[in-house]
Amino acid sequence: MELRRITEDDLGQVFGLISQAFMRGGRDDGWIRDPSTQAMNGYGVFEGATLKAQAAIAPYECHMGGDLVMKMGGIAGVACHPTARGKGYAGMCMRRALEGMRDEGQTISTLFPFSWAYYRRLGWAWVGEKRRYGVPTSAMQNCPETRHVRAAEEADHAAVQELYGRFAAGYRGLIARDEAQWKQMLGHAEKEFTYTYLYPADGTLEGYLTYRGGSRDSTHLRELICRTPAAKRALLGLLRRHDMQVSRFEWEAPADDDLRCHLCHWDLETRTAPVTQGRIVDVPAALRAWGASRGVEASFIVRVADPSAPWNDGTWTVTAASGEASVAPTTTDPGIEIEIGELSQCLYGAPTTGQLRRAGLITVHDEAQCAAMERFFAGPPMWTNDSF
Repeated sequence: MELRRITEDDLGQVFGLISQAFMRGGRDDGWIRDPSTQAMNGYGVFEGATLKAQAAIAPYECHMGGDLVMKMGGIAGVACHPTARGKGYAGMCMRRALEGMRDEGQTISTLFPFSWAYYRRLGWAWVGEKRRYGVPTSAMQNCPETRHVRAAEEADHAAVQELYGRFAAGYRGLIARDEAQWKQMLGHAEKEFTYTYLYPADGTLEGYLTYRGGSRDSTHLRELICRTPAAKRALLGLLRRHDMQVSRFEWEAPADDDLRCHLCHWDLETRTAPVTQGRIVDVPAALRAWGASRGVEASFIVRVADPSAPWNDGTWTVTAASGEASVAPTTTDPGIEIEIGELSQCLYGAPTTGQLRRAGLITVHDEAQCAAMERFFAGPPMWTNDSF
C-alpha cells in the first residue's frame, strides 16, 4: 500500500473511481479536462499500481467578514473502491489532504458531506444555517419598483460581481469567485439559456437574481442577492410576472434573510438546514488572520484537541489588540478546552461560541477567558451559496 499525490498519469483511474462512486458508472469524462479540475490537488492510496481511494482539494478563497479573505481548501471527490472499504484508506487520504492544505497556506477547509458523522470524526463540523424557500408565484405581490428591473447584459457582469462582493463582506463563508465561477453562474449552458435580472437605483446595482432551466411546476433560482429592501421588493415583483409560466420558485438564503418581512403567506415553505461542514486547517494562522481583522481586544488560553492534525493539537495563547493578533504555544494551564470541530464552528460563527458553551461542548475553567474568546469570535453569520 502506498499513499501519495495523484499525478496526471493517474487521472484515468481517478475517473474510474469517481464514476463508480458518484456517477453510477457514467462515462462522460468531460469534467476531468475542465481547468478547475486540473487545478485540484489529489491524494490517493494505491495497492500496487491500482488506485483504491482518493481525496481531492479544490483551491478557493473565502470571504470571512469585512475585508478578510482566507485561502480555503474545498474537499471533493472522496471515494473508495468497494473492495477496499473498511480499511481506513479514505481517512488516510483526508489526513494527508490536511497536510497538503497546510503546506499550500489554506488555513480553513469546507466540504459537502455524504455523512456528517464520518467527517466529524476527522475534525470537520457543521457550520452555518440556511433557509430553503418554496414560494408559489401567485403568492408574490406586484410592486411599483419592478418597473426599474431589467435583463442583464454581458457588460453588466462586472457590476454583478461587485455587488456580490459587497454582500459577501457581511458573511463568513461565501466564496470569492473567480472568472470561471462567474462564467458558470451567469453564462449560458450548452442546452439552456441563463436569465439574469438587475435592480439598479441611481446608477448603482442594488440587487440581482439569476436562474437557468427549471419546469412549469418549479424553477430554482441559482441566486437572489439584494442589498436594499427596494431591490428585494422589485425582484419578487418580477417573479410574480412569471405566473403564467412557472407555478413555484425555490431558492436558498442565509439564516438572517428577511423574506417574511416582504411576503408572508400560508403557502410559503421554509426549511432550515446546515450549510456545510468546515474545519480549521492551521489554528495559529487562521486565528491570527481572524483576530487581526476584527479590531477587538481579547486574550485567552485554549487547549485544542486535534488528533487528525497534530500541528494544531496543544495549548495556545491567543491575544488580539489594536488590529493585531498573536497565537503562540504555551505550557500555561488553559482557561478553555475545546475540540477542533467546535473551535472551527467558533471561527465560522454559526453555531456561536455562546451556543456551543450552552450546549456543553466547551469546557470552561476561567469565565473571564471564556468571555474573551466569545468576544474574539463575534462577527457576521455564516453562509455560502456554492458547492463543489
